[in-house]
Amino acid sequence: MKTINNDILSFIGEIIFKYDLAKDFIDDKNQKDEDILVKTINLFFNEKVIERKKRGEDPADFHPLSKLTIIIDDLINERIFYAELPFIIQEKLELPLKDACDISLMIENNKQIIEAIETENFQNEDSSETIEQKSVLKNRSIASEFLK
Repeated sequence: MKTINNDILSFIGEIIFKYDLAKDFIDDKNQKDEDILVKTINLFFNEKVIERKKRGEDPADFHPLSKLTIIIDDLINERIFYAELPFIIQEKLELPLKDACDISLMIENNKQIIEAIETENFQNEDSSETIEQKSVLKNRSIASEFLK
């Protein structure tokens, strides 16, 4: 199974921030960070998300980061295809079709996603991690727990 790497996760964050999809989950912590990956991961550590998770809600049902991550994961693992993408995005993210088509085109043109689809065993290529990168990856692992 192919996994989403940090570059793709950052790309997902760019989409979320560009289209203001997570306005309910942005706090001061998100606004201060310059690194898009950290800002994206921090969307999961919002009090609203934690509270909803405690009530038993699945982030895949309410959080745009979870929804878009699942969509792209399905795409790179060929459970869905480009032709379906605009309609799935429209339905899952509750967006106008035009925005869904724009996001779909961004996804179709993303080099990392193309590489992930075309490469048999796609994964994070950077094996030399700094302490900061390890921290981000640890947070990503915690964030992936929210996706379950």
